[in-house]
Amino acid sequence: MPFGEMSITLDDVSCILHLPIRGVFWSPQDVTKEVVVDYLGVSQGEAQSHVRSCRGSYYKLEWLYDLFVQHRAASSWAYVTRAYLLMLVGSIIFADKTFTLVEARYLLLFTDLNRCSRYSWGAAALVTLHRYLGDASMFSCKQLGGYPTLLQYFPTIGKRWEKWKPADNYGLPRAMR
Repeated sequence: MPFGEMSITLDDVSCILHLPIRGVFWSPQDVTKEVVVDYLGVSQGEAQSHVRSCRGSYYKLEWLYDLFVQHRAASSWAYVTRAYLLMLVGSIIFADKTFTLVEARYLLLFTDLNRCSRYSWGAAALVTLHRYLGDASMFSCKQLGGYPTLLQYFPTIGKRWEKWKPADNYGLPRAMR
């Protein structure tokens, strides 16, 4: 990097995303269907059919949005909050390469909504981005997961072999150029 750093640091994540970088680091665990029933307010049959349609323990962002709207209309605020937070972390901090699915295990982060502020969200975002950057360094990889918007603050990334002209890419975030 032109200013001496080798990569994105926790301080960069904290300054850019304003996420806490100190706190509890969460270790993912598998989720049972009962957790979905208890914490997202869906029936056992709906939980089973949704997991089966996703071919694994994932939730579709579209399904979470439908739950969000449904529970908001019913004023079930704990379910609304969990559905919203799952959409948020699944599409920003822990975004995978599908960009339409959220891993079910992230629901365990929001079982107790009072503990959410204790997690080290910035560190988790950086770990996820570095994991996907490692994957993206492989020749066969075609996509980047994680939160690539963090890369837009580093203007020299991706310009090594291209003849970059700012006028051609005006208006696009650097991560998309």
